[in-house]
Formats: sequence, structure tokens, C-alpha cells
Amino acid sequence: MTESISELVNTFTREVREQFYFLVEDCGFMHKSGLSDLSQPISNLKQCNIDNLPNIFWLIERYIKGNIRIELGYGDRDLIVEGQWWYEEQSHGFGMWEILHAANRSDEKIGGNAWVNSQEFMNHTIADMAKSLKDNIELFINPKSEIVDRALELRGQRLHYNQKKQRMNDLKRARTSAAEAFRLKKYNIVIDILSPFSDIFSEADSQKIKLSKKYQKTSRKLIQRGK
Repeated sequence: MTESISELVNTFTREVREQFYFLVEDCGFMHKSGLSDLSQPISNLKQCNIDNLPNIFWLIERYIKGNIRIELGYGDRDLIVEGQWWYEEQSHGFGMWEILHAANRSDEKIGGNAWVNSQEFMNHTIADMAKSLKDNIELFINPKSEIVDRALELRGQRLHYNQKKQRMNDLKRARTSAAEAFRLKKYNIVIDILSPFSDIFSEADSQKIKLSKKYQKTSRKLIQRGK
């Protein structure tokens, strides 16, 4: 039987909070969670209603201590579970596997998985990631500058390219959802779906937002007149 997104998200949230609790209990991290607003580089978090998720979503379990930030994320894009690590004021986070690679260590399980579409697979993925992080925790809570520099060197331009490419892919999917919402005259949904991508809008996207705002305003006036 196919498991619903809400079931998978519930499992993700529960397992991360259980398996990664050592970050709070043993390492002194603070924990936050919520839906990413898809802003860059570090997303703001919004309240998550698991039973009413948007079509495009990225759910984050975030752990913070001083200038270190560890995030576990799960989203609609390829049903990916992955971990990110930030240190100081980086413009972009590292995949946790990048830090291991820079330190000449290897454990592919820390990278998470794609197409995590069952609760059993979710449980195994998160347990493996937590064990790998715990086994290598010193690299992440007491980072050496030479390892961070090495990770940046190994990355080169790859991350910037991948993120830009993915953001364009997300916009394409948002356009599909926005087109359906526009057809149904749900103009507030059109605005909500497209607004996070304002920095990479095409002229057509911009016009759709303008029209949605115009029609939304007209609808409100008609409602007020009818009262």
C-alpha cells in the first residue's frame, strides 16, 4: 500500500527528533522545526500543518549551537532526505558528506537518500545518518578551518550551479501549480506559490502575479459591495 505524504512526514519528524536528540542532550544544541519558506541561503521556518502540506515543500529539523547549524530536511522533490551543515556566516551550507570527504573520511550513509517513500526506508535512512554523524561529531561541532577550506576547494562552483539549477526546476513545478490555481480563480494561491521565486521570475511570471493581485483586489471589492 502506498504511504501518504503526511504519514512519511510524520515519520521523518518523529525519527529525526528521536535519533538526533543526542545533539540536544549531549552537545547542547537548540532545536527548531518548520517548513522552509524557500528563501536563500538559510531559510526562514514557517509553521507546518502536516495534514495540509503545500505541493512544493521542504520540511526542516534545525539544530543550532553558537555559529554552527545542522539541518535535516525532507521534501516533495524526489522525496529526498538529506543533511546540511553551516559554520559561521557561510553563504551556503555544506552537505554533511562534504565535510567527511574534506577530512578524508568516507561514509555514504551520512548523505541521506532519495525516493524515501516508505516509513521503513525513512527509519533506516535517518538511523544511518544519525549514527554516522554521531561517529564523526567532532568534525561538526569543533570544525577545523583547514577542513572547511578544503571542503570549499573540493566544491568549487558545483554547489552554486546545482542550487541554481534546482531552483529553476522548482520554479517550473511552481508554474504548473500556479497555472491550475489561476484557472480556478484562486488568486491568493497563485501569489503564494510564485512569490518565493521573485528573484528569478520571467516576464510571464511577473504578469501572472500582477493579474492575480488585480483580480484578487477586484473580488474583494465585489464582496464588500454585496454586504
